[in-house]
Order: sequence, then structure tokens, then C-alpha cells
Amino acid sequence: MTTRPEAAAPPGPRRLLSLSGSDPCTGLSRDGTAFVHLTERALSCRDDTGRVLWSAPGQGLPAAVAWGPDGGEVFVLRAGRVEVYDGDSGAPADDGFPVPAGADTLTVSPDGLWVACAGDGVLVHHRGTLASSPLPTVDPVVALAWDPQGRQLCLATATALQLWSVSPVRMDFAPCTGRTGITALAWSPDRDALAFADAAGLHLVDRATGRTLAEAPVDRAVVGLGFSRTGRFLVVATDQEVLLVLDRALERVAQLPARVRSPRDLSVSATGRVLFTGGAGPELWELPDTAPYRAERRVGVLLRGWAAAMCRSVGRALPALRDRAPRITGRTLLYDAGDGLWAPAIAPSRDGRWVLESSTGAIALLRAPGPDDGRRDVAVATGPGGAHDLELSPGSPQLLACASREGRSGLTVVDLAAGEIRAVLEGGQGPVWCPAPAEGAATLVVPEPGPAPTHLFVHVLDARGTPAQQRGSLHLPQGTGRPTWSPDGTLLAAGTQGAVILWHMPRRERARQLPLPSGAFAARVAWSPDGSRLAATPPAGQGPLVVWSTLTWRVLREFGAPGGRGWAPALAWSPDGSLLAAPGPGAGTTVVEVWDVSRGTVAMTLDDGPERGPVWSVRWSADGRRLAVTYSGGRTLIWEVRTSSEATEPGPPLPESAAYLAELGAMAAAVDAAVPLDALADISRLLRPAPPPGRRLVHQSPAARALRDLGWPRSAHPALSALVASRLPGDARYVPPPGVSLQELRTTLEWGLRGSGEQPERPSVTAAELAAALDRVEHELLPLLALLGPDAVREDPALPLRLADGPWASAAEAAARLPDLPSRLPVLLGDDLPGPATAGAPAQWARHGPPDRLVPSQMALPAPLLNALWAQDALLYRTRRGRLPWTERDAVLVLDTGAAAQGQVGSCLRLCAHLLAAALLAADRAVALVRLDGREAAARLTSASDLRRLWTPVPPEPADPVRAAALARAAARALAAVDSGEARTLLLTHVHEPPLPVPGALTLRVHYPRHPVPPDGPDAWVLAPEPDGDELRRVLVQILGKL
Repeated sequence: MTTRPEAAAPPGPRRLLSLSGSDPCTGLSRDGTAFVHLTERALSCRDDTGRVLWSAPGQGLPAAVAWGPDGGEVFVLRAGRVEVYDGDSGAPADDGFPVPAGADTLTVSPDGLWVACAGDGVLVHHRGTLASSPLPTVDPVVALAWDPQGRQLCLATATALQLWSVSPVRMDFAPCTGRTGITALAWSPDRDALAFADAAGLHLVDRATGRTLAEAPVDRAVVGLGFSRTGRFLVVATDQEVLLVLDRALERVAQLPARVRSPRDLSVSATGRVLFTGGAGPELWELPDTAPYRAERRVGVLLRGWAAAMCRSVGRALPALRDRAPRITGRTLLYDAGDGLWAPAIAPSRDGRWVLESSTGAIALLRAPGPDDGRRDVAVATGPGGAHDLELSPGSPQLLACASREGRSGLTVVDLAAGEIRAVLEGGQGPVWCPAPAEGAATLVVPEPGPAPTHLFVHVLDARGTPAQQRGSLHLPQGTGRPTWSPDGTLLAAGTQGAVILWHMPRRERARQLPLPSGAFAARVAWSPDGSRLAATPPAGQGPLVVWSTLTWRVLREFGAPGGRGWAPALAWSPDGSLLAAPGPGAGTTVVEVWDVSRGTVAMTLDDGPERGPVWSVRWSADGRRLAVTYSGGRTLIWEVRTSSEATEPGPPLPESAAYLAELGAMAAAVDAAVPLDALADISRLLRPAPPPGRRLVHQSPAARALRDLGWPRSAHPALSALVASRLPGDARYVPPPGVSLQELRTTLEWGLRGSGEQPERPSVTAAELAAALDRVEHELLPLLALLGPDAVREDPALPLRLADGPWASAAEAAARLPDLPSRLPVLLGDDLPGPATAGAPAQWARHGPPDRLVPSQMALPAPLLNALWAQDALLYRTRRGRLPWTERDAVLVLDTGAAAQGQVGSCLRLCAHLLAAALLAADRAVALVRLDGREAAARLTSASDLRRLWTPVPPEPADPVRAAALARAAARALAAVDSGEARTLLLTHVHEPPLPVPGALTLRVHYPRHPVPPDGPDAWVLAPEPDGDELRRVLVQILGKL
């Protein structure tokens, strides 16, 4: 008889830290990495190892302590006042604010904009306006809890729970009433449930309906409650020296000894850490669902400290929350056109007025606020429902493009100053003018008419607005969304299924494709005013809003769940590029969410109620102080906005854009360079033709010229600058915090650079140090940089350092020996092939030959063109009779990574694979990589950045030629196209490995030092582990001739 094994017990809480002493600790930061130690005369900030970070004097024990969401501020409730301390240094941040008598509860909203205090009454304080407002409550409040989304505040009195909105102030709902002796309250992270304790025990209720979800009796009085990170667990502190951990059914999971006497003695962080007073003193624990957190990471302290030091070097202080918080200061009804205009469009003019449709077919210019002095009405045929899009041209005279639904009335171009129609063009919704027009011309791009357009029409108009050229077209087979121009007018972007497509303009050449992470259709796209970011939204409910960096084309942010109608013109950047407005969740939403792009949080919510109808259009004024929103009920509201740029003190100009400086800082962190931003900016400018101020001699040095001669694009300069910075002496102030992603570093720096100006610190890097660092990079890394190229280094800045200092150091030495290392090796075709074109030679091409060897596909050319090519000796002939050669042949590289192919042999093999793959990619060939151990599927190499795979160390495994051959054959079949033959396979290995069992496979071997061997066949080559440049080039050219 067998017995079933007992199920493993679920993991329990884990203690991280225990301090001795009777002084209380409270105020666990949101990320759980810092807390506040209280005494009668001071408060001290400690990290989660117990180390003291700062101390601040004070009189008396605080009643409550709370952190701001980003760790930048600490709020202390003491003696009828809330004191505010800087989270980085402990210095007083401002004068604080008074609170009602008896206040003993303090909580901060998730976005950090609101601070609520409770006692005999409830006070809410806005950190942006510094205004305090009491809530009209009657009974004393015993506990507070913020909605995890920051929209509501839950109050617990002795008998009821109440949900309040704080802007505007109103009570929304009372999910529980008629209770007795409520003592504690918590709101679940998923926003669905409220937990509270009363005389009858513990209760979990639905926050929307008040329906009871779970109940459990508790023998002891409950002092405090808190949810874990995911909401799976509920922490219950009692007054009988017990702390309980319960699940969502309120069943006991764990029990810990504790001495909790008041709510101040229990703190639960959003990451799932718990701080409470234990038997010997304060203790810090982790709950079972706590987010994995490296012990050395101090995001709340080290990240801000690093960002503050980097920003100070270029004259910026981190923004204070009260300064960086944009807010609504008022709203005005600009116009109410009634239900006849169910999709009212609007556009801002350069003189501060708004262009809109006042009634069907009538365009008006209105000013808000103020009288309509100089209002002008223009009659335009806009079709049923009115104009759905209005766009003003940037040039003079100002032309208005007026588009109706699906182009039913054509695309009308109006001269606003003259009040005359200049042209009626073919086009649907979503017209966009080129922001940088050529002199005497204007370019207008618009999707074709119809509900599902697949073409973008390009109209070129003269200065008067009449067509100057024949209409052009761009084709998107899977459909197109609303297009947008880059601010300099050189790129055009439009969404399609699963991606955003970019074209070079006016050449109309496809430049790039940006995959949408959600795979949804990219309905709306918008370029930031400075051109550094591109945003896109899918249709309602199909994914988040996505923001890319146009410097690196990496995704910077994904946030929210944008809604609205797919073709609505409702995605708008503020003029300073800090805010992005889009409809809230749901296709029929009446809400506009204004996002702080750097922080990825909602800065403002514009909600005018359902009676206004769904949101249609969202547009900013030119000065960024007003946001116009139109609703499908025909109404247009103007929201007055105070942005962070108005609250910060102007400072010295930044040496580069904030986005570029943030990229410099992130790249420096990637290579562990501890240098200030101003030094990184100086290095970056050394890579350009004009020298930076005070660095002329360094700019003229041979090392700086050698780096400029690489000819790398500006997008790769941050990575190259970081490599130079890695050779500078480090400064502890600029050491990047460990365990933080580059994306988090990048966005934190960009946010910090929006702060107030201050006097920059004196440059900490001397010209001599900079020159020495450049010399080291020239001597140690320059050949590797030329070998790897800008794409690979931009994707992985530390790759050259690993190759130079790591296991593949001999490859760096081999690269240095190559004379004048080319960016690509020649890929030989036809009569460029060495050797005679005799029987048995490869069937390639030549420029001369008898008529019967002419490549037949050329006979389809028009006769005049065929004659012209013949006269120029530009026709192609086969070099021998036989099967017509393929126009191209792709390649599969099988790389030996086993124990016998390490050291100098492995370095040489990888160097050869890199050079061959780079040459093939440069010739538009497809390349696949297979490991000889057969442990992984074939990897497709599509760009120079993918060549990093060749240098990634892998554990040496025994060779498996049979499996590797199967993978190579499958990869070759996958690469084969209609116009190409099956890919050739090349094995790169040591001299003792037999050929790969693949028909027609080539073999490149590297012999061991001082043990040369000859090649074993016509399709095999052998190289020394340290070949000279000429020999390496000769062998690789021969291999390329057969691939």
C-alpha cells in the first residue's frame, strides 16, 4: 500500500532585517527599500540593510509617516502639521501645511499629487497647487485608503466606509454602512476589494457594490491592515502581539510575533514588504508574492541620487513634485454646434484662435477666452455630419485642409485669409501637412477615401494652394491609419496592422518598420514636437499606448489602455513634449487622459461627464496652456492647463536635448562608466566636425580624428561616447545604481532634466584625462569598433570591452592586424571570380559572351532599354553552358562552440564568421546561424546588430554533427526564395572535426598553434589561429566566391 505524498506547504514570509531597540520604525517606502526610524529628537532614513542614509532633527514622535511614490519626498504628521522632507537628503522640502486637530492618519495618493490626513475631520492637500480642502464629513475618521489608481479616497468611520472623489470634492458611494467599531482599512491592488475590521471580525467586500466576498472572526482587536503586492495576501496586525498573514479567503497562511500598538507600527509597501515592531525591535519581512528584488538595489535612494548628480553637472535640479505637477486651472465652453456635428474637428491657428465648424458647411475662427474679434466664417462642403478633420498648413498663406468622413465630399483646401476654396482633392480623413515645406510649395498627405484605406495620397500644392504636381501614392496592403510627419519634414509615419511604417520624404522610400508590441493595428500616430519620440495607439481595448525613441528606435514606454474611435484625431503631444493626451479606456469614452510621458503616469484626467458625448478631437494650443477637446454631441471645451515648464526656473541651456543626454547617461551605465553628463556631452561633440567649447586641442588630436573617421551615424554616438568614458577615472557620485534597467535609467534622467535650472558644477574631467581616454580607445578598441560596426555597438555598448578583455581577446588582436579593415568584404560574382570559366567552374555571370549565353530574363526588357544596355556593355551573360545560375544564394553558417574550439581557435572562427556574415548582409544576402552542438534552433541574422550573437559565450557542449546538419538543412530551406537557390552551408570548426553531412557544404578550419595541416578537399580551407591580414582576406574572399 502506498501513501500519497503530502502537498508542499506554500512558501511563507521571509525576514530580511531585524533591528534592536525600542524606538519605532515606520513609513516604508513604496518600493520597500527605505523606512524611517523615529526618536523624540530626530527621524532617520534607513535602507533595507539598516544603513542610515540621512537624519533630520525634530521635536516629538510623529503620529504618521508616508513616502511619495517615487521616493522624492517624505511626509511627517506631527503636532498638528505635515512636514515635508527631501527623500534624498532629509532636508526640509517646503514649509508643509497645517492639519485639523486630532489628525493621526496620513496617506499619499499613488501619483503623489494628493496628501490626505484624518482625525476629527479629513483634509486633502494638492501638492501642485499647495491648496488644502476639507471633506464635508460628519463622523470622526479612523482610517484612510487610496484607490490604487488614485481616483478615489476611501474613508472609514466607526460605522461605515465611504468612497470620495477629491477633484471635484464629492462622495460617490458608501459600500458599507451600519457597522460597529471599524478600526482598520485597506484597498486591494486590483482595485476590486476593500478589507476592513470591526467588532465582528474581518471583512472583504466588493468596492463597487458592497457585496461581501469573505468574512472571518478575529479574537483580538485589529490595529492595521495591508495587502501584498498582488493582493493574494492580507496582513493583519492585532494588539495582542500577533501579526497574521491571510489569503483572499481570509484563511491563515502564517503568524508572526509582533508588538503593534497603533497603525503607525505597521507599514506594507506596494512591492509586498512589511515593516512592523517585533519582539526585540523593528523587523522587515517579505511576503510570498513579493516582487523579486536584488538586495543591493536601492531604487528609491540610489537612483534618484545618481540622477540628481548627473543632472547637476548640466545645470538642472530634479523637479519637485509641486513644480512638476501639471494641473487644470479652468475650462471654457468654446462652442456648442448641437448634435448635427457628431464628429466636430478643431485646429489651432498661429494667432491663438481656434478653427472649427460652427454648423454643417461653415468654418469659423474663434478666440477663447475673450470676445470673437475678427471672427471669419467660410462656407465649405463638408458632407453628412460635418468636417471630421481640420488641418492648417505651416506656411503662408495659411491653408486649411477640410476632410469629411471617408472622403465623401473630397478633401477641400481653403485659403482662410481670402475665404476662398483653392482646391478639392482626392482623399479621406486624417490629412497632414508637411511641417517644413519647400519654398513656394506645400505637401499634403492623406489616406485614400473609404472605410478601409490601403493607400496614402501625396498632394503637392503651389503657394496658392492649387495642385502643382500629379498625385503620388504610398501603398500599405494591410491598411493604413492616420499619418504623421516628423517635425523636420524628412520622415512620414503611418500605422498599419501590427506596425508603424516610416518613409523618407520626398523620395517616398521606405525607411523603417516599428513593430507594435501588442500586434494590433496602429490606428493613430503622433510625433513629439522635438522629433525625439513617436507615439502610437491601437483601437480601443487592443493594447497600450506605445512611445518609441527616434534616436534608437527602441520602445521607451508602454502605458494605459487608450480608447476613443479609431479614426478620431485624438492623440496630441504638448508643445514641450512632456505630456501626451489621448482618450481614456473604452470606444465611447468621455474622458481624456493626459500622460506624463517620462514617468508613465496620468498627470491629469479631463472628465466632463457622459452628457457631453464621446471624445472626438484633442488638440493643444501653440503655447501649451490650453487643451481643446471636442465631443460627439457637438460641443467644444477649452481646458486651461498649467504645465510643469511654467513652474520651473529657467536655467542655462542644456548641451544637448534631454532625450539625447538621457541616452548618453544610459549608455555610460551600460559600460559602468562613472562620469558626469557634461563630460559625456563633451565626448559626444568630439565626434562631430565642430569642436565643443574649450576642447579644440582635444578635438584635433589624432585619436579623436580616428574615431570621427569611423563615419558612424549620430544615433551610435552615445554608445561610442560611453566607451571613451569607460576609460576615464570614475567618480563615486556618478556610479549608476545596480540592478536598474537601462530603460529605467534613461527615463529617470529625461524626467530629471526637466527640472529647474541651477548653476552647473565645474567640469570634473580635464582635457588631459579626456585625451588619455581617447588614446586608449584608439589603441585598444578601434579595430574592434571597425569590425563590429555601429549597429552592434549601439545595441550592446559593452561588447567591444568584453571582446578586448574577455575570452575572445585574440580576435581583437587579429582584427588589429587586418590592414585597412573594410566595412565589408567583396562578394564576387560573374567575371569578377578568380580563375578561368572552364567546364566544372561555377556558373556565374560575365559582361560579354555569345547571344546563346545571354541571361533570358533580360529579353523581357523594352527594346530601347535592351539596346541601351547592350551599347553600355551592361547586359549579363552566363560564363558557361548549363543551368541558369540563381541571382543570389543565401548562407547557413554552422559554428563550432565546443571545448576543442575555444581559445585562439575559437576567436579566429568567430572573427571569420563575423566578417563573412557582415559581407553577406551588406550584399543583401540572408544568413542563418547554427551551433554545431545542435542545442538551439537556427538563428536568422537580419542586420549588423544581430552579429552580436556570434560573440555571445555559450557553455561548450560536444558536437552533434547529425543534429546540426538537420538544423542547417531546415534553415537552408527556410531561407530559399523563388529567385534564389538553396542556401550554401559553411562549417567553421577545428582541424579534427569531419565535414558536415550536408551536400555541397563548405568547411573552414583553424589549426592549433604550431600544428599546421593542409586542407582536405577543394571546398575546404585551413587558417592559422593568428593569421596575417592578407592570408585572412584571401581565404575569406575565396569562401565568399563559393557561397
